[in-house]
Amino acid sequence: MITDASKNEPSVVSRLIKDRRAGFTLIEVMVALLVLALALAALQLRISQQLDSAAYLRDKTIAQWVALNQLELLRISTRLGNTPPQAAMTGTAQMAGRTWYWELTQQLATTVESVAHSPLPITITVSAQNSLAVHSSPLVSITGVTDGR
Repeated sequence: MITDASKNEPSVVSRLIKDRRAGFTLIEVMVALLVLALALAALQLRISQQLDSAAYLRDKTIAQWVALNQLELLRISTRLGNTPPQAAMTGTAQMAGRTWYWELTQQLATTVESVAHSPLPITITVSAQNSLAVHSSPLVSITGVTDGR
């Protein structure tokens, strides 16, 4: 009986497949880690941008509430018989655990018809930084009207 010695030894192809299954090369691992690091860095940047946007929108919403509150307080005051302020008014308001700086200014009358008892345009600007930022970089500027008494 003749035995074939080549049957006992694995073929070249099966040895390559077996060697390939043994693990990844160092280069493959390094490339995979580089791709993962780049993906995680991009994800972190995007999450940071989303958090900044959410904080800005929260501040803008609260500043709008402060401005609307001040406008409504002025409307209530004029309905009770008080005259609207003739000069700019400034103040602070506490809301959502922070101090908000506001300034109320009366718009100049541009027509002859704007006499007493006609609506007066009022602008309220609000900032969370300081009283000077109300002029330079307000978060909100709202214009409304109140009775001119």
